[in-house]
Amino acid sequence: ASVSAVLAALDLHVDADLMASEITYGGTSNWAAADWLEERGLAVRFFFADPDVCASLIKRGIPFVLTLATEEESHAVAVVGLDEAPGTLLVHDPSQTRLCEYLQDFDQHERLLGTYCMAAVPPGQESLLDELLKDAHPRVAGACHRWQRAHAKNDPMAARKITDELARQYPMHPDVRCLQAMQSETEGHSGEALAGLQKLLNEFPNSPIVRMRLLWACEALANTAQTRKILADVVERGILPGVESRQDWLYPPAHYVCKYADHLRLSAATHKQARMLLLGVLERKPSCAEAWHVLGDLLEQEGDSDSSLIAFRLASCLEEHNEHYALSYQAALAAVGREEEGLSWLETRVRTFAASPRAPWPWISWIGALEDFGHPERALDACHKALRNRSSPELLAFASPFFARMGHWEESETALRQLEAAGHSSFYCRAALEFHRMRGELDAAIGFCEEWSRTHPRDVQPRRQLLELIARRDGARAAFHLAGKWSAEQPGHDQLEELLYAQIDGINADWRRDLLLARRVRRNPEDGWAWRQLTYSHLDGYARAGTEKRERLRPRIEKLLAHCDRTAPAAPATLGAHAFWSELRGDRAGAVAAGLKTIDEDPGSFFGYKRIWECSAGLQEAERRNVFRQIEAQLLGSHGRLSAARDIIFLVAERFGVAFAEEAVTRWRSHRPNDPEVIYAAVVLLLRYGHGRSDTERAIALLEPAVDHYPYHLGLRFSLAHARRSLGRVDEAEETLREIIRRHPDHYG
Repeated sequence: ASVSAVLAALDLHVDADLMASEITYGGTSNWAAADWLEERGLAVRFFFADPDVCASLIKRGIPFVLTLATEEESHAVAVVGLDEAPGTLLVHDPSQTRLCEYLQDFDQHERLLGTYCMAAVPPGQESLLDELLKDAHPRVAGACHRWQRAHAKNDPMAARKITDELARQYPMHPDVRCLQAMQSETEGHSGEALAGLQKLLNEFPNSPIVRMRLLWACEALANTAQTRKILADVVERGILPGVESRQDWLYPPAHYVCKYADHLRLSAATHKQARMLLLGVLERKPSCAEAWHVLGDLLEQEGDSDSSLIAFRLASCLEEHNEHYALSYQAALAAVGREEEGLSWLETRVRTFAASPRAPWPWISWIGALEDFGHPERALDACHKALRNRSSPELLAFASPFFARMGHWEESETALRQLEAAGHSSFYCRAALEFHRMRGELDAAIGFCEEWSRTHPRDVQPRRQLLELIARRDGARAAFHLAGKWSAEQPGHDQLEELLYAQIDGINADWRRDLLLARRVRRNPEDGWAWRQLTYSHLDGYARAGTEKRERLRPRIEKLLAHCDRTAPAAPATLGAHAFWSELRGDRAGAVAAGLKTIDEDPGSFFGYKRIWECSAGLQEAERRNVFRQIEAQLLGSHGRLSAARDIIFLVAERFGVAFAEEAVTRWRSHRPNDPEVIYAAVVLLLRYGHGRSDTERAIALLEPAVDHYPYHLGLRFSLAHARRSLGRVDEAEETLREIIRRHPDHYG
């Protein structure tokens, strides 16, 4: 609307609805608006707001768009006039019904990276516009928007090139320094980003962009205790990390309060405080989608499903472009037996954004949900419709592996070739990697992964996938040496060190692992992840050690646990470490109690259930059954598929008998009738412990519709082949195995 108002003032009329449909999704990026205008022959320039420059533009009849950013939103208005007597700019604000006035004399540096302007003129007026903007740093402002475009289009090489060029030409410009810190943050150099942003915020304490980025950099350190303390200081005292000045706000920005409440809700001791903070935000700002979403999570924790559904729906309505909010609402509906309503909600979003070429994500969310909830034919139909309506690189990159999972290899390859022809190298490399990996063509997959890594040298994701492929083709030691080479090339890079750490496990070199972790905690004593890994390493050593060595390890372990409590007291890994330590000291009851807290925080991990199960072996029968009831409640209350169901049902059968296990899995199926993992657990129980032909036929009756609904689930198909072979239906069993090979050519089993 602001761009349309500026163009109208220039007597240039465009179809505002057409423009909005083509460039607006989740807000309108300035760079997207600029691209759209330039495609239509207009000359576009970005610049920083300066009182004199703004006045000169208006006097020469050139209106412009002014963008103001806060922690919560970015808002664009059209500056169309000037009233010199009071010193105000006349502004057309799309949210207002009449012209309003802004003070002309303001300091743009106090709002670092938050006050951009954009002017557009017809062909032939470029030189006039450039002359008027010469003192408003148009080259820096334009480069900042090119960086944002590169970042949005997932092109880190271009973003790095822009940052380096700006730093060479304008090393002391505050916006360039801010961009350098943001680039460091996106590349995983959290410490470097943190230092740069702290310095900038001391210089420009009123810059919301720097405040936001500073908190994100703190969160990237994976230290939940530090993050929570930072958020507490911001919300309760108005103090930011490493910044001397207090923030003089009447109420802290809603975003900070919501993030703080999201931390507080995880603990029973602060759950009530989280609720009060969220209700306070909603009383002041009922339209805050983030507050409604976090409140939905909190209410769901309390078991108030009706209220949580209302909160999740409001969040998704208020930020209709937010895929996470939409999927959360859909999952919450499915959890209370309203699966079709949730899928219809996602389909409605697709229709809402059907006209926007920049909105592939509602399609992807809907198709993915249909697949996850066992509707492959509907998912295929939706994917075909999506590709008929649009062929964005994001959608094609999703469609290629999706078709492969459905067994439609020709369509998968067609989508891949379309992506290649369109010239989207980043998306093509990722999709081609997945395509060849799924076909078991490791050399080709590694080639595409290496290309992806070369074009995105700062991105850790292609490196992680490359290590997995190298380990499969060349062995664990080759992957370890490659990870070590990367870490040596960029010393102090946390994420590369974590990749190296994962590879050390594959070569059984405990001393290398402990040395890496010790260096990390010396470099950064607030590294919560490293303290937890070091603690588990010592606990494993204690479990294998003799009496004398245990006495030496005991005080070290207690110190390490204290560091875990200091950096991330409520993290599942910290709770699990305490449970493991109680078990090793012979306190089985304490280990069970601590283990139950662990799965309460992380109900999807089988490791936590298994440790509780082992610790409860020495308890009385009634106590063991009580432990199982608590485990079952946590399992059924978790989100997503119950991936631990199969392993847990075997433990139940071994301890309490097959009849008890069958009753348990029947309860699970009544709670989760469409969960393939629960069906898989029921089937393997019948096949392993069943009584001959009748139970095998019961298993087949469950399996045949299940493989239709979840065609890519390997366990279900293998079980079907086994069951058919057991009944002498050899031809059908062989056909099932051939289908597995067709769908999973990479599977060597």
